[in-house]
Amino acid sequence: MEGATIEPEVTQSLPSEKPPAWVNALVRTALHTPGLQALLGRHLAVLGVTGRRSGRVIKIPVTYARVGGEAILITQRIRPWWRNLLDQPSVTFRIAGKTLVAEARLVPGTEAPLELLVEYFKQVTPAAKKFEMATGDDGLPDEQEIDRIRPAIVMIRVPVADGQRSGR
Repeated sequence: MEGATIEPEVTQSLPSEKPPAWVNALVRTALHTPGLQALLGRHLAVLGVTGRRSGRVIKIPVTYARVGGEAILITQRIRPWWRNLLDQPSVTFRIAGKTLVAEARLVPGTEAPLELLVEYFKQVTPAAKKFEMATGDDGLPDEQEIDRIRPAIVMIRVPVADGQRSGR
């Protein structure tokens, strides 16, 4: 995690509504079905993380923004799944019909580069609503709104460069 420390306490809360398990299962299945991924949108993927306690692979549908050779994910600190990456940063990332193996990097929201956060919200415009952010006429949050949620989020950076090896 490159020296960054992410404390589990949350200094600010965001809406904690989580989709029902059946919705996540349906999305995971659709993202593994040829042709259906395009119908769901180009910013959906399945992230596979190894459980800290169970050792089992947990597959989570996620939204992401592609910036250069990376997929940028944002999650709320109150969500427990990202903590698995503290112990085991090796992940699978199913994107565009291919499953890649990569090392994820966690970045506390307060240390996340502003330009990556701005680009994430440009590409994944529904995320601003999910985080209850005020938006302008263009549907995008301004820098002040992004700064407001920083203490309550975690950024996950996953390399997705072309030619990366496929895996589990």
